[in-house]
Amino acid sequence: MNAESGGRAIALRSLVSLAAGFLLFLSFPPRPLWFLAPVGIALLVWVLVTRSRAEDPPTLGWLPHGGRALRA
Repeated sequence: MNAESGGRAIALRSLVSLAAGFLLFLSFPPRPLWFLAPVGIALLVWVLVTRSRAEDPPTLGWLPHGGRALRA
């Protein structure tokens, strides 16, 4: 895997992680979109399980939270 395709993989997983966080956000009250929660969790699990390289950012799982845990 070259650096360019590795960068694309990181960008793709970052975008999927953000989409998962947005789906989880939409699934909470007062919106009646509870059925989006399993989809958001599945996407986030996919992002965290499929690691292609050891150099990938370990903070991909924090992207849906806006990095709040990192700004403590």
